[in-house]
Amino acid sequence: MNSTHSPKEADNRSVILSVKHVTKYFGGLTALGDVSFELYEHEILGLIGPNGAGKTTLFHLIAGVYKPDKGNIHLRGEQISGLRPDVICKKGIARTFQITKPFLEMSTLENVMVGSYFGSHGRRSLKECQKPAENILLLAGLAGKDHVTASHLTLVERKRLELARVLSTKPSIVLLDEVVAGLNPTEILEMVELIKKIRAEGITILMIEHVMKAIMGVSDRVIALNYGRKIAEGTPEEIVSNQEVIEAYLGGKADVVSG
Repeated sequence: MNSTHSPKEADNRSVILSVKHVTKYFGGLTALGDVSFELYEHEILGLIGPNGAGKTTLFHLIAGVYKPDKGNIHLRGEQISGLRPDVICKKGIARTFQITKPFLEMSTLENVMVGSYFGSHGRRSLKECQKPAENILLLAGLAGKDHVTASHLTLVERKRLELARVLSTKPSIVLLDEVVAGLNPTEILEMVELIKKIRAEGITILMIEHVMKAIMGVSDRVIALNYGRKIAEGTPEEIVSNQEVIEAYLGGKADVVSG
């Protein structure tokens, strides 16, 4: 599971997302404190950290669920921090959730058509949404499941549907929140290959994951958070040998290579 772009190559590409000094408070708790990083176009950037480190809060800030108390977020140079989630989605940022949230009584095809209808394409009729939705289901490995209701899908199929719905909005950036959680080793490998296919489509990826083999195998760079602060950023090799990361989260280098 090797990524196809090196960090050095990433440096030669344009910055698509810039997070600068972002801070978020909940009462007296600092959920995120002065976090900054850049995401390069067509890059896969991994985000790791223990539970409560602020990873999902960061996703909420980028996607528009929360507004930063300090700092700002720019998409291709345009400030997006504080915009509504639907506006940010139309600008090209879409996300998955830790717990899949399909429309359970709709078919897989209808689920994806909804994303296509309300995504960043501009106005489309439902008929115009059907063919693109069918193509996305094929990419997501759900060929032949077009008319199966979402409630009848397995866990891995629901995760694939979640990805398909995200892709249907025609995003420039996808935020993947633990897409391999709960999957068996074979399913994890297949999901990693799907993530690589998504990047090959020209899409930039920021992903949270606790399965170390998956995130270290597919990411160009990795950022580690702990207690809401960025404690490390670098290649997967640099992160697994970073003592602060090991002490805060990994518990030892062996956890990365065997986990």
